[in-house]
Amino acid sequence: MFEFSFTFCLVGIVLFWLGHLCGGWLRSRGFTLTEVCVTACLMVVIIGCVRVWHGPCFWNVDGACEELPIVEAESPEVVFNIIDPLLPHVEAPTGYSRRDFLNALRRAETNAEPNSGIGAVGDGVDSIGPYQIQRAYFTDAKRVDPSLRFYSTCSTSIVYSEQVIDAYLSHYGKDKWTRVLSGEGSLADCKWLARLHNGGPRGNTKSKTLTHWASVQSYLVN
Repeated sequence: MFEFSFTFCLVGIVLFWLGHLCGGWLRSRGFTLTEVCVTACLMVVIIGCVRVWHGPCFWNVDGACEELPIVEAESPEVVFNIIDPLLPHVEAPTGYSRRDFLNALRRAETNAEPNSGIGAVGDGVDSIGPYQIQRAYFTDAKRVDPSLRFYSTCSTSIVYSEQVIDAYLSHYGKDKWTRVLSGEGSLADCKWLARLHNGGPRGNTKSKTLTHWASVQSYLVN
């Protein structure tokens, strides 16, 4: 597509007025009015074609023309991200980390309990400790990390409980937990993992885990 640039328009205007003001002088030199107009139009077209071939540009603070990157759209959903060089650069927000997720998870589980949830018991006596870990949960985690020895330690140690969670979520959470470990977890990743922690391997499909997720989400760092 033929694109009109700022330079093209400016040169056209200048040549128009130049031809208008100097027409009498040019005609006195043997040029007819038609020849003057045709020559001016050809110059405009040539300059415009050179600008289109060179590519679009922006004008920087020094008055120089700098070329913009050309972005080819692969689909209608492609979002163009051409950064204005005159605006301050703003870093994209980072994702959720392991610590972000675990802090929110523990607060959702035992935030109202004293001693950061140490010794807390829930669901009758089925869930214990700061992260309210159940025995079946611990058993699955131990298969992944044999260094986990005693279920009862989940009640008395935050660090040990988090080791259990690491093993469990690395097995069932796979790529989602990997992204969280690298600090690139999305909100959707955290939602899936929180529901997994609360409802077991199929927790993401259980509607009852949505209430738990709402609590975890309220504590996530924005």
